[in-house]
Amino acid sequence: MKIKELFEISDPLGSYSGPDAFSGRDDCQIINISKREGEDRIVFTLKRNSDNTESSAYMTVRSEFNDRKDEIISRVQANKNLIGLTLNQLDNLETGINITETEGRMSIENL
Repeated sequence: MKIKELFEISDPLGSYSGPDAFSGRDDCQIINISKREGEDRIVFTLKRNSDNTESSAYMTVRSEFNDRKDEIISRVQANKNLIGLTLNQLDNLETGINITETEGRMSIENL
């Protein structure tokens, strides 16, 4: 499954250095990934390519996968291939995870 099938990803949230509007999803790269204890989202630090201004964005597990969100987040967060991607590239990244539902039970498998 692709990231966009598992997660909802925010647009860049604005510049850390001021009220300057942050550019689109193709003008910035992920430079750091973090998850705070007790939160159900992954936070990205972004750097705008044109001037190295930093911002952030986050992604949360889609509601249909909430029962397994901790497992999904840990599997994706461990993927170091996320560093250097733009948010649009992240959307289409293949996770290597397959989720199936049998008799009302969700199972997660690696491809």
